[in-house]
Amino acid sequence: MRFRHLMCLLLMMFSFFSFLDDAEASNFNILEGKLPDISSPSNFDATHLTNGNLSDNKELPSGATLIYIFDDVYEIVYFAFYGSIHNPYSAKLYDENDNVIWEKSIASGSITGSLNISRAKKFEIKLGRHGQYKNKFGEISLLAKSPTVPEGVYINSFVASHDSIDLQFSAVNASKIYVNVDGNEVAELDGKTRSYKIDNLKPKTSYDVSIVAENKVGRTASSISRIVTSDPPPPPKILSFDISDIKDVSARMNFSVTGAEKIEIYRSGEKISEVPSNSVYYVVTTEPESSYELHIVAVSPYGRTASKIITIKTQELFTVPSNLELSLGSAYVDRVNLNFTSKFTDTYKLFRNGSLLSTMPGNYRSFADVQVKPDTEYKYELYAINRLGQTKSEELTVKTLIPPKNDYPKVTISPNSVGFIDFVDVRLFSDDGDAKLYYSFDDEEWLPYKSPLRIKEPKTLYAKAENSVGNFSPVESAHYTLSETPKVLLGISLQDVADSQRSHFNVLWPIIAFTAGIIISFFVGRAIKRLMTE
Repeated sequence: MRFRHLMCLLLMMFSFFSFLDDAEASNFNILEGKLPDISSPSNFDATHLTNGNLSDNKELPSGATLIYIFDDVYEIVYFAFYGSIHNPYSAKLYDENDNVIWEKSIASGSITGSLNISRAKKFEIKLGRHGQYKNKFGEISLLAKSPTVPEGVYINSFVASHDSIDLQFSAVNASKIYVNVDGNEVAELDGKTRSYKIDNLKPKTSYDVSIVAENKVGRTASSISRIVTSDPPPPPKILSFDISDIKDVSARMNFSVTGAEKIEIYRSGEKISEVPSNSVYYVVTTEPESSYELHIVAVSPYGRTASKIITIKTQELFTVPSNLELSLGSAYVDRVNLNFTSKFTDTYKLFRNGSLLSTMPGNYRSFADVQVKPDTEYKYELYAINRLGQTKSEELTVKTLIPPKNDYPKVTISPNSVGFIDFVDVRLFSDDGDAKLYYSFDDEEWLPYKSPLRIKEPKTLYAKAENSVGNFSPVESAHYTLSETPKVLLGISLQDVADSQRSHFNVLWPIIAFTAGIIISFFVGRAIKRLMTE
């Protein structure tokens, strides 16, 4: 056994000089330990392993786990484990975060060898559960480099805004990291942290920033970086502000802002509320029939911006419709004009003789009823309605007028009493555009007039008109007779001209005269020529 220990020591010394080159021996420790007494297949924690004197060559049951926790984090450069192990087993090294950084599985026997493991904190051996062999554990030997101060401490990059600096940094073998600004420590971080944001800085200001990495051995500081923060953002801006929906107990403030953190609401100079910057309206409470001055203030860390002040006057207290009045404007033979008014009305409903006549918006103030008859009595009722209820008017009785006796339409016959060659088209007219027209050829049987009447034989035409109230005009009459005319003139049938109506004849007559002139000129010319030759 002593010979084996001596060989182990020689191997460790060889590894020390091989892996650490010219490093001084005082920077390294040899960590040695022996197993505790083992009497049952139990798992041992750090307390079991660090208390009491360890003795070697004790039996190790199958399935046992042995743990050795170091008193610090070490860099392991050589490892040796001796024992009579007949079971398969594994050996592992863990870092301070309990991550496996080295592992080796062995079928049986001992392990020796050189390593290059940094930041080792815990050693573990775990035996398999196969077989019933007797296993004896000897000694652990680790050649370890003592911890050094943190290394590689740098500020790698940064991003500066108007009020903060975002740092990115690195450090090796650090348990803690401190952030310094202008020589003052502003943050203490875990050694694994690699970024930090420095807040609450002033715009357009120069700051000296550094980091310090610390472990048990000592501290290492980075170089100082001089960082200048940027210009501050502009103050908030109010894009729009107005007031709408002014009622009796509320009004709506509409707004749009940018660059603000919040919006303050003011009523008659007093701040009454604040809302998030993305809000677009606020309903302010009011008293009926009262005046208020309303405005907003957009707020950010870089300034305050006030809107214009808008003065409003609220409405009187909203109730069910009130002050409803229905009155007669005028009544005629065929028309009734009604007037009405009320307060707080959204809709009107007008009833005539108990039946709904019309539904109207609340801003209407009159209605003309044209579906009435002369000399007839009607009863009107009006309902004013809003969201709170309805109000009914007093019943209004109206009687339409009797048509006056001299209110008669007038009828006209065109053409009136003419002679015709073959036929004549006769039309009827009235001065009352709504009058109905009638005609007769015997003044007894009357027919409604719809289109021009074509008369082809001598007749007497009678006509009359009826207005909308049933009054008839006096009967008018016209006499139509045949005219005696030659049938043919210069080869043109005057009968055909009559068939085309007199307007056509008026067009043909110049042609006839022109033709006759040519004929006469021809014969006169020949006569003159004959005289000249004689």
